[in-house]
Amino acid sequence: MSSANSLERPFSAPNKPTFSCQKCGITVGYKKNLYAHMRKFHPEEDVVISNNQVCGLCKETFRTIVNLHEHLHQKHDVELNFSNETFYSEEDFFKWKKKIELESGSSFFLRNTSEKCEVKFSYYVCNRSGYSNPKLNRTRQMKASGSVRCGCTCPAVLNVSTYTVEEAKEITVQYQSVHVGHDLEVRKRNPLRRRTSCRPPKLAPKNAIGDRAHNAATPKVILHTGDATLVQASMDSEMNATITECKDLERCIKQLKSIDQVRYAKETIAALKIHLNSMDNATNLPSLPPV
Repeated sequence: MSSANSLERPFSAPNKPTFSCQKCGITVGYKKNLYAHMRKFHPEEDVVISNNQVCGLCKETFRTIVNLHEHLHQKHDVELNFSNETFYSEEDFFKWKKKIELESGSSFFLRNTSEKCEVKFSYYVCNRSGYSNPKLNRTRQMKASGSVRCGCTCPAVLNVSTYTVEEAKEITVQYQSVHVGHDLEVRKRNPLRRRTSCRPPKLAPKNAIGDRAHNAATPKVILHTGDATLVQASMDSEMNATITECKDLERCIKQLKSIDQVRYAKETIAALKIHLNSMDNATNLPSLPPV
């Protein structure tokens, strides 16, 4: 494709932000490169470095996360918890990361990466850390619950260093687990998650059927926008599973060996029909009535 045609394309990759030196006009792609240029070629100029690490307790700002950690410990008596872990595969690292996220009710995302002397450095931060700066003319609507960003810098971080020798990897992690400036997340219940339970025994006692139906009632959950479709899908799935169980019940009845077993099955099914006809939309289901 020619350069002329490429300029006429309706869609193109967004332009990356650039930073220009006010002294000589040189343009670089990263702010850190601009600071390095100023120190090397214009040492007489005062370089103003933004302090974007904001304390969640007093709103004081700092240049680095290390400075913020020192401030929280010295000024606010926050006991930070540092630990070191070592892994020998990325799979083990991500399993451990998922485990600590589930245990703490938090989430970490990859902020940036860099490589130096064949060592890869990865920096993970809390997903609640930072500010929300939505665009004025954005097409996508804002979340009804607002942004998850807490408006400050959460000190919980993962500093990951990956050493690769031939095909062997060693992953070392420095983990600071204390969160400041926000509450930990409450995990939402997935309405599609099916209950894992053993199948009922064949020809279960009549009272057991009533107890099982009562215990299987779906507990109340707080539904969010868009959950109605998921709940309906869950209802359809449970309905199909129940119909399949009824077909299996017919096969079990045909395998009965005595008249007493057949009569017992008949009485049990009759009691179940009475029980189902007496139910309404209430969550507290009635006990199984006698035949």
